[in-house]
Amino acid sequence: MYRILSAAGQNGERRRQVTHPPRTILELVVHGPSQVFAWDITRLPGPAKSIWFHAYVISDIFSRCIVGHTVERAETAERAEELICETITSTGTPGSA
Repeated sequence: MYRILSAAGQNGERRRQVTHPPRTILELVVHGPSQVFAWDITRLPGPAKSIWFHAYVISDIFSRCIVGHTVERAETAERAEELICETITSTGTPGSA
């Protein structure tokens, strides 16, 4: 039976298949340093069990250099905002006044 169906071009999946629309990929175009920064927070193990430190890192996408960093005991939005403001001020990016 499968040989006859294959010859007729009918040997395939008969169930309805879900088709997803193609996803658009975000693309950042940078033509020089200090135009776009990326940041991340990573948990680092401490000296004893259940003690963690949080490493905040801000990097420049163009040069891939670390332009700001700090290590804290707790992850807070206030400290992240301070680090971002400090980094923008210290790098002298346009519009940071």
